[in-house]
Amino acid sequence: MRIPLTILSLFLLLSGNAQNKEEIRILANTRLLHQTVFGTKDSLVLEKLFGSVVSYGHSSGKVENRAEAIRGILRNRTIYQDLQIDGIQVQIEGTTAVTRHVMMATELAADNQQRPLKLMVVLVWVKQKKEWKLMARQAVKV
Repeated sequence: MRIPLTILSLFLLLSGNAQNKEEIRILANTRLLHQTVFGTKDSLVLEKLFGSVVSYGHSSGKVENRAEAIRGILRNRTIYQDLQIDGIQVQIEGTTAVTRHVMMATELAADNQQRPLKLMVVLVWVKQKKEWKLMARQAVKV
């Protein structure tokens, strides 16, 4: 009885560690995505993070495909300061992961007006060839 219980415990421990590693990768991608979208606007990073098919939803209700989202991010001249991400939750099921979090920043628009920005963001990640790629994003103003 001890051996099967030991094997089961070891299996659960190893699978828990594997999920923790995947969660760490997803969290890193989530942070990198926000730094890129709201800061560096690096097209190569976006190309690497985005999956081949993306649904990118803005808080305004506008939804863009992969090409439109990348083009829009690169053309956006708004400056975001004091970027913070709070309350990240990660759920993983097989090769799909969902993150939910609140993103806050100060938005300096083209008209030089500063506005607080607070978004609830849901990201859907899919694992493709051992890498987590963004498949969908939806933001809602809070």
